[in-house]
Amino acid sequence: MIQPNELFQVGFQLSYAAVLGLILFQSKLVQLWKPKAWIAQQTWELTCVAISAQIFTWPLIIFYFHQFPNPFYFFLLNPALVLLSTCTLGIGFLYLILAPLINYTPFVFSAFGHLLLFSFELLHGLMFYTTGRFQTVIPFVRMNGFELGAYYLGIALMWYWWAMRRIWGLYLGIGLLSCNMIYRLMEPWQDDAYLTVAEKQLVFLRTQGIFGQSYGAASEAWVQANVSPWWAKNQVVDTLSRKWPQGSFQWKYQGNEFVYLAKPSVQRMPQNSHLILAADLDLRDPRFLTSWRGSTWYFIRKPSAYRLSKLKPFWPKKVYYLAEQAAVHFP
Repeated sequence: MIQPNELFQVGFQLSYAAVLGLILFQSKLVQLWKPKAWIAQQTWELTCVAISAQIFTWPLIIFYFHQFPNPFYFFLLNPALVLLSTCTLGIGFLYLILAPLINYTPFVFSAFGHLLLFSFELLHGLMFYTTGRFQTVIPFVRMNGFELGAYYLGIALMWYWWAMRRIWGLYLGIGLLSCNMIYRLMEPWQDDAYLTVAEKQLVFLRTQGIFGQSYGAASEAWVQANVSPWWAKNQVVDTLSRKWPQGSFQWKYQGNEFVYLAKPSVQRMPQNSHLILAADLDLRDPRFLTSWRGSTWYFIRKPSAYRLSKLKPFWPKKVYYLAEQAAVHFP
């Protein structure tokens, strides 16, 4: 059954982009170098497969996921992993086929089992050894729709030059990709922030040029899923994460004062500030809020209807319920 919506699925696009790259480029890349040694030839062919698959897929990976696998893996490690996995699968299938026959010879049966175990340990050992010593992905990279289209058009023009030997295709392709890079370099750096709640905890996020800051107890998974695309869009390449201190605290951002109250407290010098009320703040006696009427209030958790009615006499001009909205933006 034909489903047109599949065209917009990430998996569908990545699969066909990889196949298209293999069809158009793999055979041409293999012809660039023909080593005499068999092992070098096999390694070069596997490397060409990895490069060809990445030509059309890496822009989509960056566009959708804002990160990119470390080139060390698909250029150098992939051939070794493919070779080891092929050997492991071959030994495994041979072990399953011959198991009914060699079951009566314990020595051979045990030897095949140890050989299969050794192949698995070698494969997994290489994977975990490199994962612990190299960064597996390059985070905070981005590509917008305009850059994505310009890249594919540039690659199409360069392929046309390669296949048809029309020099104008090479010039146009290089010119288009160069304009894409110049456009990226001329983009201004951003300096803005967001206040939000992640996993019932207060989180303050900021970008300052190429630096990104995250304050709070948000998990790495939440930051990767919700913050990394925003950091990548703002050209952040270096990040810093910090946890809040215990109890009440305050900080400043572009002249604005933010105050987090974990227990009732009176504002000594009335001024316009941003008051953040903790989820477990005791509001049974709300008279201390009189001194905060000139501030903007942010509730981590929305109080009950009864408690809100008790707070109405002290109500400020602006109130936000952080748990009920995505985030509050501070440009």
